[in-house]
Amino acid sequence: MMSVTRFYKSLKTKQPQGSHMKKSLIPMLMLALSGAAGLNAHADAVTSVNAVGMVKVEIQPGNFAFLTLSLINGEEDPLVADLFNDLPAQSQVFIWNNQNQTYIDVFKHPTLGWFPQNVTIPRGTGFFVKPAGTEVTEIIFSGEVPGSVTHEFTEIPIKPGLNAIGFPYPVEITVEDSLLSEIAENSDQVFIWDNETNSYKNVFRHPSLGWFPQNVTIPVGAAIFLRSNRLNETTYTAQAPYSWPNN
Repeated sequence: MMSVTRFYKSLKTKQPQGSHMKKSLIPMLMLALSGAAGLNAHADAVTSVNAVGMVKVEIQPGNFAFLTLSLINGEEDPLVADLFNDLPAQSQVFIWNNQNQTYIDVFKHPTLGWFPQNVTIPRGTGFFVKPAGTEVTEIIFSGEVPGSVTHEFTEIPIKPGLNAIGFPYPVEITVEDSLLSEIAENSDQVFIWDNETNSYKNVFRHPSLGWFPQNVTIPVGAAIFLRSNRLNETTYTAQAPYSWPNN
């Protein structure tokens, strides 16, 4: 079993851009990463009449999943306790603080519930989830698809160093099409976590070749680490990569 400290240490590696594609999105949307038996995550009323989406992720026993919120369900910054109320006691959520370059560790106590309390996760933030227990866990996020009425653009602050972020729209997308090239410097790196193998894929911003290897995909609902070599904070502006019928 790999600790989150080892996650961070495993990022200390080195290794060696594209058009922004528009995709047509049907009004009713169902997006899945994988499937098994159900845990609903923050499945309250949906506010959009245009599109409802679902993102589903399966986590093997003892594994971590590196996730991001790509749908809107009531709150822009939902509470950990609301998102993962049904996870068993001893489960953990690790939220990387880009400013302090440390993790916020939220733990589900058997009697007290999630602690510390009132910890929120903004859309576009990357976080690890480690369910307790010995069975496969399925987490389902549902809500309004951003970009259908509002949130065509989403701004995410990028700090010098490691940034745990996610593409804030419920689509699979390549690193090139994510528009990270707009703010990436030469030698910046993207680390994409594989929930099945508990390991990273490393994509490197080469000075002349662009992102290498090319056309590496960020799965639906997956978070990434961006190692930024910038000296100052910047803003990553993500855009919904789909068009709407009759818009």
